[in-house]
Amino acid sequence: AELRLGAGRGRKNFIVLGIGHEGIGSGIVVDGRVFEGARGFAGEISHVSVHADGVICPCGQRGCLAAETANQLRLFLQARGVDMNAEAYEELSTASAQGDPAVRRLFADIGWQIGRAVGSVANVFDPDAVIINDTLTEVGDDAVTQSLVRSITQHTHPGITAGMTVVASDLKHTSILAGGGGALRTPPPRGGGGRAGEPAPSGVGPGGGGVSGGA
Repeated sequence: AELRLGAGRGRKNFIVLGIGHEGIGSGIVVDGRVFEGARGFAGEISHVSVHADGVICPCGQRGCLAAETANQLRLFLQARGVDMNAEAYEELSTASAQGDPAVRRLFADIGWQIGRAVGSVANVFDPDAVIINDTLTEVGDDAVTQSLVRSITQHTHPGITAGMTVVASDLKHTSILAGGGGALRTPPPRGGGGRAGEPAPSGVGPGGGGVSGGA
């Protein structure tokens, strides 16, 4: 969808990152075409390891981005006596927008983890842009945005970040699991659990500053 209708128009090499209630989704476009890999698993950013000794993911690995982020959210909500569901995520988003320091720190930590994973992917294929589609938090929530952009900057080779932009999606209300040949798609089921349905949300807003903002 981003490739044809969104912020990916006119770009040939980019990463699309989707964050929402369903989990973390991603896609990679290379030379103007969606890159799926030999088995359709290319762009599995939710299974990039961000903690070598982290929690066990349904896929069987330790420290996957999706599993670590979900665990952070679960523990935070548990401490507040709240169940982990869509309504709770919306309440967290509102609290962050209102300046709740604990929630803003949670979102900043999550943004940093996501940025680390994005940086790892960016180092592999040198994209023109990273396009963020956030359907969870308030657009422009700087608690996540600033942390994520700083993390991408730190974890990506400076020769890449010098020419790479981080921008918000033009399709902010599109499901992160939307298929139909778009740049963001759901891969085939993965043994032991896949990306779809993994609850690892956070949020980012419009690009600008950090790596290189703007469309």
